[in-house]
Amino acid sequence: MNSGPTSRSQVAKDLQLNKVTVSDIFSQLIDEGYLEELGAGAGSQAGGRKPTLYRFDPHFGYVISFDLGFHATDMSVSTLDGQVLQSGNFWGEGAALTERLALMLAKIQAYQRQPVTQTRHGLMGVAIGIHGIVYQNRILDSPFLATTDVDIAAYFQQALHVPVVLENEANLAALYARDFTQLATAQQDLVALSIHKGIGAGVVINGQLFRGAQGGAGEVGRTFVEPDAAGEPIKIETLCSEDAVMAQLREALGDPALTEKAVALRYQADDVKVQQVLSQFATYLAMVVHNLVATYDPKIVVINSTLMAQIPRLLAVVASEVQRFGSQVRLTLCQDVDHAVTLGGTALIVHQVLGMGRRSCISKTRERADGTRERVKSLPKLIDSAFAMC
Repeated sequence: MNSGPTSRSQVAKDLQLNKVTVSDIFSQLIDEGYLEELGAGAGSQAGGRKPTLYRFDPHFGYVISFDLGFHATDMSVSTLDGQVLQSGNFWGEGAALTERLALMLAKIQAYQRQPVTQTRHGLMGVAIGIHGIVYQNRILDSPFLATTDVDIAAYFQQALHVPVVLENEANLAALYARDFTQLATAQQDLVALSIHKGIGAGVVINGQLFRGAQGGAGEVGRTFVEPDAAGEPIKIETLCSEDAVMAQLREALGDPALTEKAVALRYQADDVKVQQVLSQFATYLAMVVHNLVATYDPKIVVINSTLMAQIPRLLAVVASEVQRFGSQVRLTLCQDVDHAVTLGGTALIVHQVLGMGRRSCISKTRERADGTRERVKSLPKLIDSAFAMC
């Protein structure tokens, strides 16, 4: 999927597997409809037979991913090879969770009626990014969503009859960094630091998400800093989340409608008040990064922040502060802050519905439009054994 059109011989070379083994796997994948033959590719300089190229068939099926944020809900529809067919966002702030879920379901059902969705297996799964702690597909805690007695996964499964997975949004941003960006060896050990209304970290160790015993790993926004005047500890996210910083800037500038874009323009114009607030923001953020490096020792920290994306010069300030604190790590900004969570959700649900990876829990059947059931095969187990040989 990541390489695009490729040949059997190239896969055998990349995975250091016997060509006969790879050819057997290809034959199974072709028979079951996963791969599409594209024809002959370019020959080598030494001459000889031109290789036949294949790709993952974009008409096999599609998945839908949501980012259930505090201010809005983002949605992305993708083929199983990660190509986005449609994306958008709609309201969320102030609405009851039941209203938001109903609207999400209506969006899915409306999309299912569009001609572009006429793939062989249709909708194959749904992923939902949650700003809170998720464990065993249930929300244990979310400071921004009133989720009491609401089983979100069951709500969509009963209506759509496809697998539905919930995951912490910072974890999904980490999967986006691992699967959709070119970070080379850093993809195996990274931290994605998401800064929105709160602060959370998605941690990838040896290529796998680290969730902790009950899904709470990476909740760095809840870590304490110095106590307040009353002696009560202060959570770091109350000082340097995007919402906290924007509130500080709006108060300092006397502009309750101030936007991130306007802040960026003022920063570039050397506005003293803006620079003072953002300098403090950079210091607090560097403290968070330092603690993450000390805890997880990643090769790279990816910062997912709309404000930072508007003011990329801030990254150098944060990096300088991190070095001053004694940490050495590569820092980078998220390449797509608008879609990182939904694309990470795409990666997660695709792995689920194709039976790939450690968290495979796919549904073996799905419901047709006429109410009957059909079997949907997972990727052959031979693939797992082949990868175990690598």
